[in-house]
Amino acid sequence: MSKMLTTYHMTIETLTPVHIGTGTVLLNNYDFKVDGGKTYRLNVDRVLDYLWPADVDAMSEAQREKLLRTPPGELLTSRDLQEHPELVLYTMAGAPQVKERGAGQIREQIKDAFGRLYIPGSTIKGAIRTALARHLTKQLGVAPLPLIQGARSSERADDRLDAKLFRPNSDSANYDLLRALRVADSRPVDAVPILANVRVFRGKTGQSPIEVEAVPAEVVFQATLILDEYLLQEQADELGWDSDHVQAVHNFWVTCRNMTVRQMQKEKEFCTANGMNNLAGWYEERLRDLKQMKGTLECFLRIGWAGGWENKTLGSEILAADKEKFYRLREDFELGKPPRFKGKWTPSKTFPLSRRLVVDTKGNPAAPMGWVLVRLEKES
Repeated sequence: MSKMLTTYHMTIETLTPVHIGTGTVLLNNYDFKVDGGKTYRLNVDRVLDYLWPADVDAMSEAQREKLLRTPPGELLTSRDLQEHPELVLYTMAGAPQVKERGAGQIREQIKDAFGRLYIPGSTIKGAIRTALARHLTKQLGVAPLPLIQGARSSERADDRLDAKLFRPNSDSANYDLLRALRVADSRPVDAVPILANVRVFRGKTGQSPIEVEAVPAEVVFQATLILDEYLLQEQADELGWDSDHVQAVHNFWVTCRNMTVRQMQKEKEFCTANGMNNLAGWYEERLRDLKQMKGTLECFLRIGWAGGWENKTLGSEILAADKEKFYRLREDFELGKPPRFKGKWTPSKTFPLSRRLVVDTKGNPAAPMGWVLVRLEKES
């Protein structure tokens, strides 16, 4: 390995359920079947082969019509599921929150080509990038709101700010600071995903049930992270990266810890204010853990779905420093507007208002989503 590359062995341990979606929504009685308090992820090809008789011509017209019109999961019995394991890819404990016949959708968890769970390198790198953006905004004295205002859409609102922070010499991706940090996909594991029942909490009441496949807590992944020292040391001046940029990348785990402290404090405040004492206690324990991490190559990250606006952006600490300007920015980009809202919308004074939390069978908040512990070990 070249001396101009610093390689870290990275261990990623899930602390709470983690959902990294594929964009695919699994359908009840097509992609999965609920039976006996369990959710069976169906092997669709095997199910169709099993249900479709070899001699189709021997079937009556009514039998063929029923087979074509009935969702395949409805034609499977409990006995089929038990005696023919080839029909099932994996089994998850629990069932979707919506109980009506035929109702229910589950957001699919990303897996490799063999159906094994893994953490994409881009997911970890994206979380690190957010932490670095917050750090550099403060360190470089960048005023973010003037760079955001006037953007044509919310999707492109951070273009100028992102270039200012990570590509000061050129808007070309070849000059991007994160070229110097490479994160490989983790190695896959054979753990089975869980069915996470999630609800949107605006205060103490959970609404809008959402079902997701998720990596369970206490699953450990292994990956590799590389810092390109040639870029950071030999090419930094040409690329427009000053000492603040280089130091931030070299100590990214410290930057991530600093961001996490503020995130967890805000989440603890939300949980305490809404009587979620179990979650407030969980965050209090993690904040104590963070104090013990000083001087180590460890950090917490929040990755994947349901991390929330505070986790994916510069956060309210920076963006809402000028409350009046931030309020106008929310009006311009409709930040916080419910997806199905009709009529004139006025931003709420509090933002963000809601949290997506895993719930227990009674609908009580049981866990946040997306928290992992990252441990780094530098290769000699």
